[in-house]
Amino acid sequence: MANITGEKMHVNHFVQAVESVCKKLNLEIEQFRAVPNFEKCLYEIYFELKENVLPDEMCRRILSEIDEQLQRVNIEYEQKRRSKRLAAPVLFLMKRGWANEGMRRHIAAGKRDTQYKPQILCAERNAADQLFIAKIIKNETARAADEKVLSFL
Repeated sequence: MANITGEKMHVNHFVQAVESVCKKLNLEIEQFRAVPNFEKCLYEIYFELKENVLPDEMCRRILSEIDEQLQRVNIEYEQKRRSKRLAAPVLFLMKRGWANEGMRRHIAAGKRDTQYKPQILCAERNAADQLFIAKIIKNETARAADEKVLSFL
């Protein structure tokens, strides 16, 4: 479970939302992971798609659909999003090989490959994952806020 502002997100909420979005948009993914970002009051969603490149518009649609589905499967998430206590999630599209790298680190730590289970909901970011980020997708409001800050600097 993860809980940033009282929404009590269970791993199954993320699984349901992502499965629904993948079915609706006809996407195939290798792996995904959700990580709470307590500082920014949002969830980071990491995706490795089986397709190498997607247009930015499709990436924004994936992010929007995930947010909508999370609101559908968890009423507390919906309430926190509507009240703005919880910001929109951010989507990190990962380079090919990200999922395999997780298993490689598991095996390198002396564990068996048959015991490997990818983490779907993590308590914090994995520093090794940062090397695999190909693209960061934010919703329109978050992008506008970032641009406003950058223009101020």
